[in-house]
This record gives sequence, structure tokens and C-alpha cells, in this order.
Amino acid sequence: MRARTAGETDLLSEKIDGVRACAGTVLHQLLFRPSSAGSPSATPPPDGDAESTPATTTPAQADGIQVPFVPDREALESAIGGDGLVDWRAPAAAFPRVATLLRSPDLMAPALAGFVVSVGGISESTVKHSWGSLLQSLQGDDGAALMIKVGSAMLELLEENKGVDRVVVPAMRTIHLLITNGCMDAMPPSSSPVPKGILERVQGEMRGCKDVGKLQAGVSVAAALLQYDDASLRVPALQTLLAMLTHRYPRVRKQAGEEMYLQVLTHEGLVGEDYMEQATAILGETDWTADVPVLRPARDELYPAFGVTRAESTAPTSAVPRAPRPLAEEQGSAYKDLVKEMHY
Repeated sequence: MRARTAGETDLLSEKIDGVRACAGTVLHQLLFRPSSAGSPSATPPPDGDAESTPATTTPAQADGIQVPFVPDREALESAIGGDGLVDWRAPAAAFPRVATLLRSPDLMAPALAGFVVSVGGISESTVKHSWGSLLQSLQGDDGAALMIKVGSAMLELLEENKGVDRVVVPAMRTIHLLITNGCMDAMPPSSSPVPKGILERVQGEMRGCKDVGKLQAGVSVAAALLQYDDASLRVPALQTLLAMLTHRYPRVRKQAGEEMYLQVLTHEGLVGEDYMEQATAILGETDWTADVPVLRPARDELYPAFGVTRAESTAPTSAVPRAPRPLAEEQGSAYKDLVKEMHY
């Protein structure tokens, strides 16, 4: 019952209207429709022999026993509503109710899983109301304490869904919104493992990735984490962003350059005073969609400006040169990459 309730709670804050409506109906029946267990049947068996045929019970003849083992029933009943009149298809009606479950120790994780998919989605109405409800919860009187729990749950969500882009990409977008709106200010790297844990998981998802949208979401998170004045977090974040300046995809390079430029202008201390003019000129004036060999010297000048060294590559090396691929295979690979980049 715990697993079923958690699954329906996840779907209750899904981005698809019909899924939310179905989950709301199921949970309402689970909570407010009495169980048939232990109720004798008022309908005689077909052969009239009541002693030889087991009794059956219809829902209308139930004796009022509640379905047992529902986690945090009181919070769930409050969110679902006993009248059954909630329009779960309407984001404005659904998400404020589900947001109350973020304070439930038993239901926070599944509720958050549904929220991140909706907040990081593309439907304007769903994104607006899901993010508004989440932000309102985190800005309440107990917002700081709630954010600490949400941050830990977010790490677990990323860990449990490694490589699952349907969850990871919207989760990255949600994390970016949380950081840029000050929700994570109560969790500095010096006292919380969440910011470093987020960066490590984002780096893991970006490593070897060929999905442009996913890479762009990761770049945004890494750049947002630069707001923390902590070298143990800033240095690896900067190394990731500097590596993205010469990535194979122009859109990724361009976004990395724009994000770094904005961060340099916003946060003091990212670049030394002696390098400020040089760094802003390179980041702001370089066409990061140009060919990588042309960009590499400009990128390399930024390492001393930011006071970091180039991260060591984890890619295996071999002394045996690879045989060149046939031209047809190369063209096919290039076409696949183009289709992937344009999101067709």
C-alpha cells in the first residue's frame, strides 16, 4: 500500500492533465471509499446455498472499514479533499494541494518527483502553477528547514534516476530555478553536502552526453552554483564550464560563454581585478559558435583569469591509432548528431 500510494502521489503532480485527473480519482477512492473487507453479502449465492458458497461483498454494501496502511493518511486526505470536486486537470487547482504534501515525511519524495517533471516541463500553464506552488511552499515560515529536506530529496532523486532524461533534465531545470531564486541560500557548501552533491551528479550526467538540451541544463546549473563563495565548489564548476566552451556543439559553447559572462558581472571575486577586463572581453566578444580550433586559444586564456587549472581528462588513451572510419559512416554519424542537436 505504501508503494501504491507513493506512485499515485507522484502522478498527482505530473505535467499531463489526464494523468493527474486519474491519480486524483484513484486516491479519492482509496481514501474515502470504505473497504469491503469483513462485510457480509446481502446477495445470496446463485445456487441459494449460503453455507457452501463464500460470501461476496459489493462496494455499496461495505461496512465502512478504511483501507489500512495508507502513509500519512491525514495529510493525504487534506490534500485530496473528501468532496471529490477538485479539478485535477487544472494546474491552478492541483499543484497548490500537492505542495502541502512536501511537508509530509512519507510523501515528500514522490510529490517532489512529480513536481520536478512539471516545473522542468515546457507547458506554460503547468510550469507557471507548479513552480509558483513550489516556490510559495519554500518561502513560508518554515521554508529554510523545508528546503534542506527538499535538497536532500533532490539528490536522492538524481541518484535513483541516473541516465533517465525524463527525470534528470527537468530536475536540473528545477534546481537552476531554486538556486537563482535564493531558495538554496540556507545551504552553503561549508555546512551542507547538497550543493557539491548536485554538481557531482550534474557532471556525471554531462559526461559523454550528446543531448544538447541536457547539456544546456547542466551548464545552467554549474553556472548558478558559482554564486557560492567556496573554492571547493567554484573550482570544479568553473572547470566544467571552461571545458564546455570548446564542446563539439555550438549551442552548448554559446550558452557556456553567456552564462559565464553574466556570472562574472554579477559575482565579485570570480575573476581577479587584474584579469577582469581581459575575461569580460573574451567572454563577451568571442563568437563561441566558431570552429573549436579557433576558440581553443581564447578559452585557454581564461584558466589563469579564473585561477583554475584544466581538469584532467578521464577518457582512456591508447598508443595505437584508430583506423579512420569510412566516409559513409562518418556522414551518418554527423547527421545523427545534427538531428539530436535540433531535437527532431
